[in-house]
Amino acid sequence: MRTGPRRTPTSSTRSTLPGGPPLPGCCTGARTAASWRVLDKIIRSFLDGSEALGPAPALLTELAAQDGGPQAVSELLSRLAQAVIRCEETSPWPGRAAALWRCALEAQLKPAALTGAGRFAYADRLDDAAWLDLTARTVTLQPKLEVPYAVAERAARHPDSAVALLIAAAMLGAQVDVFHRQEIQGHAARLFAQSTAEGTAGYEQLRIALINAGAIEAAYKDLPAGP
Repeated sequence: MRTGPRRTPTSSTRSTLPGGPPLPGCCTGARTAASWRVLDKIIRSFLDGSEALGPAPALLTELAAQDGGPQAVSELLSRLAQAVIRCEETSPWPGRAAALWRCALEAQLKPAALTGAGRFAYADRLDDAAWLDLTARTVTLQPKLEVPYAVAERAARHPDSAVALLIAAAMLGAQVDVFHRQEIQGHAARLFAQSTAEGTAGYEQLRIALINAGAIEAAYKDLPAGP
């Protein structure tokens, strides 16, 4: 029979957020049913516009400060994006999700906390202006996003946007398989060819990124052929 004192969970496995419940295993990287339920509860609180778990900036900072916290915030952003993908056209969720994403950017979290934001590329309910702005700010801090091919595809829809060029350039550096690398290069090359932002820093940055990715012909297709 055990006679010693019972050990209590440490902060690495169990932590209480401001005004909220403990996070069982959520920040250790263990994707347990309990951790999913906690993340879903946090997401629902944000989407409902409630501060029952505390203000968003404090909640994100506390979550990210725990062991495995950046990965938990990344997962939260990824799952938040998936919720927005499925929402109704008149739902307030896209605006609230964008506000939370903005909080994550302003909280000066570790880059790994932002990886999951890549999935917002699929969230067409999030308007393009907000997506372009937030994604451009994200890739300056963390260019390694989830689903980089989807990020590149959405950026390529905006040849009139200078920041779309920066986003596509960042995605060309993604570590992906050959199929997805070719897909990203195709989106980036199309954006470069159709861009109306010639002469900008972003335009030249995308040209250099295409060259570094091996898509040299795409990077120089706008130049006249030699004699």
